[in-house]
Amino acid sequence: MAGKLPALRFFILPNKENTQMGKPLHTLLVVHDQLKERVAKMISETLKVFKGGQAKVESGPLKGIDKSYTPISEDGMKFEPVKKNLITTVPERLNFTFDAFEALFDHVATRDLTNTTAFADVEVDGTVILKHIPVDTLIEGQKLLTQIRELLKEIPTLDGSHDWKPSEKPGVWMLGPVVTYYRTKITKPLEMAPATKEHKAQIKEITEDVIQGSYFTKYYDGSMTSAAQEALLAECDKLIAAFKEAQKIANSVEVLNLKVGAVILGRLRAKLQ
Repeated sequence: MAGKLPALRFFILPNKENTQMGKPLHTLLVVHDQLKERVAKMISETLKVFKGGQAKVESGPLKGIDKSYTPISEDGMKFEPVKKNLITTVPERLNFTFDAFEALFDHVATRDLTNTTAFADVEVDGTVILKHIPVDTLIEGQKLLTQIRELLKEIPTLDGSHDWKPSEKPGVWMLGPVVTYYRTKITKPLEMAPATKEHKAQIKEITEDVIQGSYFTKYYDGSMTSAAQEALLAECDKLIAAFKEAQKIANSVEVLNLKVGAVILGRLRAKLQ
């Protein structure tokens, strides 16, 4: 516990909505390491998804494609359509990862509530979002939020050189349809000089590109806009700053299960809409 905390004349308990009676401390310590391992594994898996989303091809987990070909004539060449659905999107993957952080936040709060008499309100933009949180939770929470921030920095963003538009599915962006043409080369004779009594006609073969059909392709991307990523980072920075400011008040309570993860991660989830 950093610094000397001011003495309080009365005790303030977490409210009934976010607490319930918990287990003994020694059972919580075993679960704590398991939850931390789960979060570490989730971060690793999510970063793999994000790095795959940075690929310029349609094979990544955040990439999709719907490609069809229409020949100009009925007897033109036929090509099978190409379709690949998105495996996931950045918001879906983040929500899945946030679940692990939420459970770890709740557990850290419960563990620290047992050993501390220090509490504080967490205030963001002039509004108290969490009341009477243990100071050890606030310290650990800063570490967790820093982990989240590092994760948010790796979010793949849309290629700004293209005009992406929102699709019908939340979190999915669409480009197109982009029209490209299927061409074949045709060789034909070109008379350079007509035939005379003395000489044959001078013929030269030339090759021309002839359009046989056209592709209409739609590209899908589950990445985020740069603006959305910046908004997430800004909100995460606010939470870290608020936690740093909330380490100075004290209180004492019995062992309780303290639920804080939904509120903390809810701020970030709101930016995924």
